[in-house]
Amino acid sequence: MINKKIMILTSYYTGRGHASITQAIESELKKLGADYLVVEAVDLCGKIVQKRCKKYGIITSKKPWLWKIAYNFSNKHKYIVNKIIKRSCKKKFLIKLKENKPDIILTVHPMFVGSILDILKKDFEGKFFTLIADLVSINSMWFDKRSHLTFCPTCECYQLAKNGGLKESNLEPCKLPTRQSITEMAKTDLDKNKTYPQFNKCLIMSGGEGSGNMDCIIENVLLAKNTTVTAICGKNNILCTKLQQKYFGNERVTICGFIQNMHEVLSQHDIAIVRGSPNVLMECINLTVPIIVTSVLPGQEKDNDTWIEKNGLGLKCPNPSNIPQTIEKYLLDNKTLLYQTKQNQRDYRELDAAKKIVDTIFNL
Repeated sequence: MINKKIMILTSYYTGRGHASITQAIESELKKLGADYLVVEAVDLCGKIVQKRCKKYGIITSKKPWLWKIAYNFSNKHKYIVNKIIKRSCKKKFLIKLKENKPDIILTVHPMFVGSILDILKKDFEGKFFTLIADLVSINSMWFDKRSHLTFCPTCECYQLAKNGGLKESNLEPCKLPTRQSITEMAKTDLDKNKTYPQFNKCLIMSGGEGSGNMDCIIENVLLAKNTTVTAICGKNNILCTKLQQKYFGNERVTICGFIQNMHEVLSQHDIAIVRGSPNVLMECINLTVPIIVTSVLPGQEKDNDTWIEKNGLGLKCPNPSNIPQTIEKYLLDNKTLLYQTKQNQRDYRELDAAKKIVDTIFNL
């Protein structure tokens, strides 16, 4: 039993990644019998901030250019944004702090790093930790010298944190943790020697809100020889219905809406065709499913596709018309590249990342 109480600041409104990381940390805390509290930090803020955050999915899927403007502004003017967030959440946060009296605060969201540290000042006697949820394009809001330790999921992130003024003694390399359902399935399949049937199963994912260009991607995947397609439309019911009607009766195509068993579905496919979301990329890597990245969200996902390809963890394909040729790359020479990519993923992943993070927090 751990005798320290931890408060986790996160948000389930601004992307699935924060939720996935939080769930991964929660699972390890439960194993230790630790006393912890997960706080939906956006709910501590005023109505204006809440309204903006709750539209994150719609904005990023429908108007990525608008998200790019907001991201760049926060990156260049983090002190202004932190001041706004501080004023918005200070009253409710202090009430939550007084009620729960945590010994440790862990934030997995950039909005609640500098803003919360500004509120705490010297009145908090415990330790404050930051777990960065991005890979290679890191918003400056993640970086604050007052954080006792900042967890960096990539070498690029680690270097950017140093460039941002953080000392090496306050930085900790780690891999990005994924949900327990993903890691537990991966652990039962460490020596996977999968035999491939005639048809190669391709899974298309495009975030919880679904993507409008999914139809185009499906059409191009079907142009590749011996492929079947499963498309996950998320909460985009209109898109799901449209695609189900279009591909009704096509035995090579399966259209799904929002699903709860992503770990099972993902592990059953040979290639994942995805947006460059850090969380989705790490889930694919942990389950050793070779990746094709078709797009990246401006801002925090910038260059994630290049990073994936550079590390031999997948391929990038920004032009949907090139998807058939990209799939063929994996299948040439008896699928040499497919098997090599799976081995690279197996070598790269760290399935105990969440445990490592929790142990570090409690032992510091």
